Amino acid sequence: MVLILVGLNHKTATIDLREKIAFNNEDIERIIKKRNKDIVKEELIISTCNRTEFYGYVKNINNYYNYLNELIKDYKDVDIKIPGNNFYIYKNIDVVKHLFEVASGIDSMIIGENQILGQTKEAYTVSIKAGGCSKVFNKLFHKAFEVGKKVRTETEISKGGVSISGAAVELLHDIFDNLEKPRILLVGLGETGTLVGQALIKKGVKKFWVSNRTASVSRRLASSIGIEKDIKIISFGDVVKSFKNFDVVISSTGADSYIFEWDNIKKVLSKIKRDITLIDLSVPRSFDPKIGKIKNVKLYSIDDLKVIGQKNQNKRKGEIIKAKKIIHEYVADFESWYGFKTAIPIIDALKEKMEILRKEELEKNKSQFDDVIFEKIDRLTRSIIRKILKEPLLNLKILNFESEEGLKKLELIKELFSLNRDIVDD
Repeated sequence: MVLILVGLNHKTATIDLREKIAFNNEDIERIIKKRNKDIVKEELIISTCNRTEFYGYVKNINNYYNYLNELIKDYKDVDIKIPGNNFYIYKNIDVVKHLFEVASGIDSMIIGENQILGQTKEAYTVSIKAGGCSKVFNKLFHKAFEVGKKVRTETEISKGGVSISGAAVELLHDIFDNLEKPRILLVGLGETGTLVGQALIKKGVKKFWVSNRTASVSRRLASSIGIEKDIKIISFGDVVKSFKNFDVVISSTGADSYIFEWDNIKKVLSKIKRDITLIDLSVPRSFDPKIGKIKNVKLYSIDDLKVIGQKNQNKRKGEIIKAKKIIHEYVADFESWYGFKTAIPIIDALKEKMEILRKEELEKNKSQFDDVIFEKIDRLTRSIIRKILKEPLLNLKILNFESEEGLKKLELIKELFSLNRDIVDD
């Protein structure tokens, strides 16, 4: 069995490709439920605005590549070739290191952002619900949550940092000297939209407008960030024609395709004589990219926030070093468990075989002893077996199971004790 990760992110792929390979939770749950367990024993998919990563515990790597190629073709109608096409691939302990860096926020576009830890937990919840996690992934992802929390607690990686939503507001601050002047509309009020609203309030913006498919969600957002009196709600059906009233529109919807299409919006935007700033935080994107070609329209995608992310990284170099030390400790801890896990079926089979032989011999001679003596012999033989096995099992546990020599020794033990039939994987 191999632990493997196939993914792409903001470092390896543009938003044009990332949005084609983005999955919602409903699709992910369906994929994991329908997976071929002969190919993928455990499966988890993280899909956010900046990354899509497929985690698998698999029997055959090439079969897994074929499985992913078919999956993406079936669900996204994208004909790709894995390996290749901007995807990175990690195996075994390199998967662990990468995941821990993701959960800790040091692999994010905005270093130290907190959203990714919650998104990783959400991906784990979806996988659990779909039956995608067992012994290996339960251990792996709980360790990821631990290291993500510890890095944020014991370093200042997230202190004073900005999230994607915060970076969007910082971008606005670079465009406008005073954020109280522009009329701002938020479209889409999920987690990111709420964070944008909170970031605006922190920057001193006292009034802005919101729009969501469900008006009650708009009101809940206003309540959650304490601006019930100042918030203005626009019906989702009136959003496009209302653009003429705003200087800034920030969209963070969860739709699978453009909400603001070229044909529906070009007439409205073309009539606006002043500058209008559109910030698209959605993946897949909300705005058709052609909209950015309209005169007076400045359209920014999530990838345009990379400059702010780089600035953030430069500020946090010292904290990244501290975070990596913590991650290294957790990787070593998991590596020890993961290596030992390889030996667990052999250890269990050997213990079981010794116990069966012990019981068989006791039963053959049971008639020779009264119950009291037989109970004492039973305890004595248990103790003898434990002592005989103690040193071999300790030596077995410290073998390097990633090495060819270690694996050969395991095979030799199975052959010597005829354990192949007795071993049940995991």
